[in-house]
Amino acid sequence: MLYYFTASDKDAQKHLNDTIHNPFPIKQCLHLLDTNIVDKLKECDKYEFVHMWGAVPGSSNKQRWLKLQPGDKVLVYSKGNFLYYGTIFLKTHNRQVAEIIWGTDKTDRTWEYIYFIKNLEKVSFNVKDFNEFF
Repeated sequence: MLYYFTASDKDAQKHLNDTIHNPFPIKQCLHLLDTNIVDKLKECDKYEFVHMWGAVPGSSNKQRWLKLQPGDKVLVYSKGNFLYYGTIFLKTHNRQVAEIIWGTDKTDRTWEYIYFIKNLEKVSFNVKDFNEFF
């Protein structure tokens, strides 16, 4: 399956820099993750630095997150352009880790529905071209 996420508002722009443009140093959070998550990160050689994204709680966000499966593809969209393409290889629901990585918003929510991305590659095409193609 192919999914995309948007990163256009102020918070998302910062998160884009923190965990997509640059991989996040996840090693500092390993003690807060379930053993099976840590094992999978190690197996994929992503236990020191990893690209990742998260979603705040909400019925539609949670439902989308629940559908994500290892091997699904993801496109990263921001301000009219698709910037990256990668593969989801792992996900976790972890508020504590999300607070460390992204903090909280003004209503005390955090992006706790986390998914990890491997083989992230830069792409460059605008939404109009994407829509015309599909």
